Amino acid sequence: RRWRGWAICGAGKGMKPDNAKAVIVQSVLPNMPAALAGVTAGDSIVEVDGFKVAGAKASTMADRMKKRPGETVVLKLLRGNGETYVVKLTAVALQG
Repeated sequence: RRWRGWAICGAGKGMKPDNAKAVIVQSVLPNMPAALAGVTAGDSIVEVDGFKVAGAKASTMADRMKKRPGETVVLKLLRGNGETYVVKLTAVALQG
């Protein structure tokens, strides 16, 4: 049973680094917390729980994003138009 279902295609799947400045969201699972919060493909994650993505190792960011059902993560994101926004996501269990 996977438990990283708070947001964006599980643990790092659907995301890619952007020259160590941000993590670009490649896809968002429908009807999951990220989708319901308005996160869309193409948005860039610039902070995870107040920790800047710039210069961080991918493994460090993956560890910060791992949450059990009921736990939360706060993401600061940047849209392609330059708008920044913050979402607080609560993890849900995923089957499979």
